[in-house]
Amino acid sequence: MGRGRTVTEPALLPVSVRGWFPPPDKSYRPTVATDPVGPSERVFVFDTETTVDQSQSLRFGTWQAYHRDLFMLQGVFYDPDGLDDAELDLLKGEAASRGWECHTHANWVSEVFLPYAVDLSATVVGHNLAFDISRIAIGHDTTRSRDNKMRGAFSYKLVDDPQRQRLLVKRASATATFIQFAVPGSRTPEQRASAAKGEGVPPFRGFFVDTNALAAALLGKKYSLATLAVALDTEHRKLEVDLDAPVTVQLLDYAMTDVTVTWECFVKLRDRYDGYGLDKPIHRIVSQASIGKAHLEQMRLTPWRVSQPDFPDRLTSAVMETYYGGRCECRNRRIPTPGVYVDFL
Repeated sequence: MGRGRTVTEPALLPVSVRGWFPPPDKSYRPTVATDPVGPSERVFVFDTETTVDQSQSLRFGTWQAYHRDLFMLQGVFYDPDGLDDAELDLLKGEAASRGWECHTHANWVSEVFLPYAVDLSATVVGHNLAFDISRIAIGHDTTRSRDNKMRGAFSYKLVDDPQRQRLLVKRASATATFIQFAVPGSRTPEQRASAAKGEGVPPFRGFFVDTNALAAALLGKKYSLATLAVALDTEHRKLEVDLDAPVTVQLLDYAMTDVTVTWECFVKLRDRYDGYGLDKPIHRIVSQASIGKAHLEQMRLTPWRVSQPDFPDRLTSAVMETYYGGRCECRNRRIPTPGVYVDFL
């Protein structure tokens, strides 16, 4: 060591490692199926039209019902506070001349939507379904569900009937959304406990398909209804109209065509998914990960905690501590890019 030189202590840097905390209950219980019977052969498609201001309040909505892919009924519902007298007269007159059912919003939810979605076990379909559900709700809260997947979700009150379940909606990503009915308050603690153990009759959760999420899962990108119709080459296409204008015949045509296009997109996507030959029902597909998990389940590749329930926690901890998550990214995804082969050897 040279004269006059000082010795500097090495800097102490924090080091973070992964750890393993064994869960209180080491036994692995797979998710209990909440739809042992599955949906009926009915499909209910609906869409809402709202104001274009910040509140996006409901003005009116359109819907169609299908049974075994055959068109059955269609109609319109409206918020009495969202239309003026002239708009309401036009809407009722057009509905009568076209053979559409016409309901107030409150009557439609209790007499049409819930009977289809709950009593008839129909598959409820929409594009950006979470938004439309929020428009038909009359109240909301944050759920305190025991299910981690739905904890913190929006809990929507649809009608002033304590016997009717609330509807839970939780956004998982830009497209993936979990939607299900809440456990009815009339169920006893014993019934809840039995359902959690996979015993008895599980509560009805409903069947919901968002064509926005389904398209992203199957086609790998996010679509508007207009671009999805073009991509799938549907018979009908989304119309152009001024959404800020008063209710007109053209606006009613636009609204009902949206429902028709959504139905046609659903059929195209459903048929594409059926070609995969997977057992997982389509209403459980919310993302590309859902399709990947469905393939793994079909291959009977079970989680390692199931195949090796006695694997020592101390070894799991050691493995977790050695894990390193490096950054890896792909800037040009799904973009054809020319490349040059270089053999530097």
